[in-house]
Amino acid sequence: MPRRADRPTDHPPLDEAMSALRELLIAGEAARRRFAENLGIGMTESWVLSHLYSHGEAGQAELARTAHITTSSMTTLIDRLERADLAERVAHPTDRRRSIVRLTPRGRAGVAATRQVTRRAFKDVPIDLETTARVLRQIAANLSGPSPK
Repeated sequence: MPRRADRPTDHPPLDEAMSALRELLIAGEAARRRFAENLGIGMTESWVLSHLYSHGEAGQAELARTAHITTSSMTTLIDRLERADLAERVAHPTDRRRSIVRLTPRGRAGVAATRQVTRRAFKDVPIDLETTARVLRQIAANLSGPSPK
């Protein structure tokens, strides 16, 4: 028996929007997989690169929390990104005990190379891009919230 959340609602436009969002998420995962393969890294590493590209430098603990992995796993992941010259640790400006992770020029170039794919995603979008951006940001914020019980 399907879970309640998988059953259609009595609101067909909502069902259609949820189905379209699932398609978008699946397509995004496929694009991330290709991106990771092109750079010779894993999916979580590619997520960290994208996060740093979109949000700027961050502490390892913050990245671990956001990626939902342990800090020791994030340390190992950042070690791999440093060996690949995609990210680097730099001293925290005010706390000598901490470091900040940021993209290297090679890491920035690797993520920037995906712009053509991302740009193509907006071809023939039937509403203005400002509205599209606002809607996508709201959906992302809603998805980033706490998980339902």
